[in-house]
Amino acid sequence: DIRMNGKIEDFMQYIFKDSLIKGNFTLTSTLMDLNQLMASSDTTAATPAAADTAAMSVVEVPKNIDFVLNSTIGKLVYDKIDITNVVGGIIVRNARLSMDNLKMNLLDGNMAMSGYYDTKNTRKPAINFDLNITNFDIQKTFNAFNSVQKMAPIGQYSKGKFSTTLNDLVGTLNEKMEPDMNSLTGKGNFKTTSVSVEGFEPFVKLGDALKMEKLKKMDFKDINLFYKFVDGRVHIDPFKTKIQNVAAEISGSTGFDQTIDYKWDM
Repeated sequence: DIRMNGKIEDFMQYIFKDSLIKGNFTLTSTLMDLNQLMASSDTTAATPAAADTAAMSVVEVPKNIDFVLNSTIGKLVYDKIDITNVVGGIIVRNARLSMDNLKMNLLDGNMAMSGYYDTKNTRKPAINFDLNITNFDIQKTFNAFNSVQKMAPIGQYSKGKFSTTLNDLVGTLNEKMEPDMNSLTGKGNFKTTSVSVEGFEPFVKLGDALKMEKLKKMDFKDINLFYKFVDGRVHIDPFKTKIQNVAAEISGSTGFDQTIDYKWDM
């Protein structure tokens, strides 16, 4: 359900000449399901199940609409993620959907985002975002995003919560609305007070090699690190932490191809 009130300009030109239409609205909705908007055109949405399982396709932002939407959405469904309490500014202009400090709750935490989704090139939509994330659940985040699975495969074996700022996230999407991983660049700061990692094969092998069983299940404390990703790798600046009360300094990188290259001083 969508309710809007506000002002429309140049309506008649839009109707008869397909020229630019302008508007400024307050938008409210209790439920907005983006999966139904993003279902592929050759898939019918006769039932909710059909919409849920349909392949994603590019949602083209109209070039002849210039709308400013001051939005409040109670629940927003995207893929398999339920997002609640969405509040902020959305601008539709020149084939670009821009977000101005859009705030929302998801994955047991909250996020504020600014940036844009641009479909001037409908085969390769462009993205550019700044994200501020607080108290996301690591397991739920890993399961929700394919990109996180490639950037941080250790997340599958981790339990805890994290906060992060991600600045200048720039890249392109493919025709299924998935990130082109090799196109992505960005940088940020990652924080967690405590995270437990168990069953991660590199740690298991490390424990066997050093004959230290406690390294097979690691508890990291008070992590505060800076990272960047470029050329298909996530690079982590040296950071200090404690592993089972052993002081450690770690640096290195993880590749989107699942290769790792780290240096540990313990």
